[in-house]
Amino acid sequence: MSIKAGWQGRFFEDFAVGDVYKHPLGRTVTEADEVWFCNLVTSPNQLHFNQDYASRTRFGRAAVNAPFTNALVTGLSVGDISQNGINLEWTEIKVPNPLFIGETVYAESEVLETRELKSKPDQGLITVKSRGLTAEGKVVIELTRKIMVYKRGRAPQMDLFPTAAR
Repeated sequence: MSIKAGWQGRFFEDFAVGDVYKHPLGRTVTEADEVWFCNLVTSPNQLHFNQDYASRTRFGRAAVNAPFTNALVTGLSVGDISQNGINLEWTEIKVPNPLFIGETVYAESEVLETRELKSKPDQGLITVKSRGLTAEGKVVIELTRKIMVYKRGRAPQMDLFPTAAR
């Protein structure tokens, strides 16, 4: 039997300006997700959890909290973009369309810049523009992120899988 290593994520050397990653996982937002998030962050905006109130707005129904959408799109990109990195900055966040409960979100990211770090020779800095789209192609969020990413062979050890006790 040979043991195969799982996906280890990308390292700084793997990124090039212009690369586009269409992240493979989609995620359907549930009412439980939205209520949980609003409770977690203590967001009392009724647009997100009161269907009666939301039905009287221009949307006609409850819209998903934009910080949740940001976190979801960031999370969907981790395997491709920041599995070996640390998010440093989110900027230029735009929400051109609302996301609604029951919609499925997909994410993609484009590499805008890569830069060596003199102060941290084991890491580099990448800038990506990520966006979240519904299954129908509606853009629900766009954001730019700066991520400090480890260079190959310089990341913390990934051999965390335990050995079975006998």
